[in-house]
Amino acid sequence: KDGKPIPPLIPCGFIKTIKAITGSRKPWFILENCRRFDESIYRYHVTPYGLGAPLSVVIGNAKLAQEVLKDPKSYKPKRVYERFEKLIDAPSSFTTEGHRWQHSRKAIALAFASKHITRMNDVVHKQINAWITETFIP
Repeated sequence: KDGKPIPPLIPCGFIKTIKAITGSRKPWFILENCRRFDESIYRYHVTPYGLGAPLSVVIGNAKLAQEVLKDPKSYKPKRVYERFEKLIDAPSSFTTEGHRWQHSRKAIALAFASKHITRMNDVVHKQINAWITETFIP
C-alpha cells in the first residue's frame, strides 16, 4: 500500500503449513523455506485462505530480527499476547512493551547468565535421570 516491498508469500498450502509449524519439523520448515526461496524474510498463511486473517512473517536473519524487535514502532498485537497474560493473570516481559518490558527484561537478565544456565542444566539432568530410574527401571 505504501510503496514499500512486502515479503514474498511462500507457495505452501494451509494444511501443510500447519502440520509443519506445529510439529517437530518447525525449525527445519522455516530454514528450508529461507533456503528454497533464497529469502531471509517471507510470509505464510496460518489460517485457511480467504478468512481475512493476517499472514505470519518469518525473519530468518538474526540481525534483522533483532532490529525489528528493538524498533519502537514494532508492537506486540494485543489479540495474540492477551492470551498469555490471561494464562498467568499478569503482564510479563513476554507480553509487555516499552519501559515496562525494559524493566522486566532487566530484572530477569541475570537468571539467564551462562553460569546459571549451566547450573540448571546439571540440576535438570539429575532430576530427569532420577525420574527415569524411579519410573521406568524396576
